[in-house]
Amino acid sequence: TTASPSRTPTSVSASPTKAPSPDEEQSCSGTCPGTFPYGCAENLVNVVKYGCTSDGHCSYHETLDEPYPFAGFCTYKSLSPSPTSSPIAPSVPSAVPSSK
Repeated sequence: TTASPSRTPTSVSASPTKAPSPDEEQSCSGTCPGTFPYGCAENLVNVVKYGCTSDGHCSYHETLDEPYPFAGFCTYKSLSPSPTSSPIAPSVPSAVPSSK
């Protein structure tokens, strides 16, 4: 008879790599002064990209692909833009008057 080799379970790391969410704060520590939000705003209407520089400049953009005004910006917060949707009127059956 042949002895079958014993199988020792190998442990696999239970911490999967999490892809960064588009709606989250990103660290600019070491690039921008201070701590989040680095002396800049963090919640502006219609803004999806927030940036800062080492000398304290802030930049806010309504689109993710809009470039910063000059080099040296770090994006400390970005949001996925909400889809633009046109309001749709609810369909209401039209009443037809009956003639008697």
